[in-house]
Amino acid sequence: MTADKAAERRDEPGLAETLDGLDPVSAGSESFELAIEAFPGGFIMFGPDERLIACNTIYRRMYPEAAHLFRDGMLFTEILHEGIEAGIYRSIDATAEELFEKRLRGFRSPQASREQLLSDGRWVRIDHRRMADGSSIGLRTDITEMKRREADLAAALDRARDAETVAARQANLLKTILHGLPDGAHLFDAAGNMVAWNDLLFRINDLDEAQQQRILASDNVARTFRMTLATRGDYGPGDPAELVAIRERSAREQKARQFRRSSLTGRWLEVRTVPSPDGTWLGLYRDVSADVAREEELAAALASAQAASKAKGEFLANTSHELRTPLNAIIGFADLMSSGIGGPLTPTQREYLDFIRQGGKHLLAIINDILDLSKVEAGKLELHREEIDLHRLLDGCVQYLQLAAETGDVTIARAYGLDDPVLSVDPVRTRQIVINLLANAIKFSGIGKVVTLATGRAPDGAVEISIADHGIGMTEAELQVALEPFGQVESGLNRRFEGTGLGLPLARRMIEAHGGSLHVASGKDLGTTVTMRLPNQASSR
Repeated sequence: MTADKAAERRDEPGLAETLDGLDPVSAGSESFELAIEAFPGGFIMFGPDERLIACNTIYRRMYPEAAHLFRDGMLFTEILHEGIEAGIYRSIDATAEELFEKRLRGFRSPQASREQLLSDGRWVRIDHRRMADGSSIGLRTDITEMKRREADLAAALDRARDAETVAARQANLLKTILHGLPDGAHLFDAAGNMVAWNDLLFRINDLDEAQQQRILASDNVARTFRMTLATRGDYGPGDPAELVAIRERSAREQKARQFRRSSLTGRWLEVRTVPSPDGTWLGLYRDVSADVAREEELAAALASAQAASKAKGEFLANTSHELRTPLNAIIGFADLMSSGIGGPLTPTQREYLDFIRQGGKHLLAIINDILDLSKVEAGKLELHREEIDLHRLLDGCVQYLQLAAETGDVTIARAYGLDDPVLSVDPVRTRQIVINLLANAIKFSGIGKVVTLATGRAPDGAVEISIADHGIGMTEAELQVALEPFGQVESGLNRRFEGTGLGLPLARRMIEAHGGSLHVASGKDLGTTVTMRLPNQASSR
């Protein structure tokens, strides 16, 4: 036992008096009961016959799971038996019999004081005395606070002993981390002093060995580092001292920043500051010269592509306008000649005029599609919305294409599933979309096939219009081609089907202009289903 503990033992109130001044005959008297209840620790007493004579409340509270065993007149062996059978007294390395014998020996032949950790986390010191008449007294003193002070003192000593080692280990770890970074890095303390850095910091800022040594040998490493860069012109034009002062003030603000700057060597650096709650902050420098060069190339390529797209759009618009005027004249004159205004026509002449009129109208339709696509791509397509009966509009589209369907021996089936077919759309553009897609379905279906035009409502309330055929279909790769403007699944002189490749792309752009979407599902020789989704009440754009 240490000198401090011995002194603490001597200072415990009532301990000597309890042991030396106790009159065994008085045990059980009222004054005795008052005395043991006033004792500041746990107290238990057995008579010469090893029967329980007294046990104070503090003792019972220290062992709440066994408190019911401490009954007056109970033999120590009875208490021990019941406690072991109930699992209150147990040992991980002894049988019940061995535990019983060990506890009984300790009771009959008390040894020196020992310490015990209670179930509630408190520590007590156990003192067991045999009196001259054979009586046995057990005392329990709460030493929790003493144990806490001992633990705190031991922890403080350990921390003090290991502080230098920990600091050295942390310094080495920080150095390893900084040198392992892919960026130039320096660490500043709360006062703005540069306390750690890696070699890449100097290389990435194009500072040679002599400059690095001069910076590190200075009284203020951070200021000398900044002044070297400012004097060289890396911070831009101006007084170097003022430029450095600006950066020092910025550092004291403890804000995360990220910016790019170029050096006179032509290198572009991305600079980031990462503050820490304790006032320290990390500065990182990354060479982004290659990224800047790529961004410039991409910007130039984008500008070039936009200029080419604008030129293409303007060319298509101008050319289309130039072609529409003579085409309208050709179609008009063909209509006049077919009416007989120039005199009677032979059957051959009438047939030739029909060819001229049909070819002119076909070419005019292509030109109109090109103009519409140019408007959509330029964002100049205007929608004139109206509330329409969608089913009535679709019936008109079917009627318009009925002759073409009959000519190809294709049946158009309608499956309308909307209870309320009223929809806010541009009727002209919607009719144009449906006719284009329905004409494609008829064209690619084949003799004797059925094309289904259906409507329905999606779970989110959107209106769906689908056109399904059972024709030649497309592979995924062919579908991607078909969705691009002027895309042709079949190319060359051996194409089986006419067309400009504008139907699907134009339909998709016009649907998107309405705030909707277009989805195409297709399989080779399995047919194609085109589904248009339109908001129930699409807002004008």
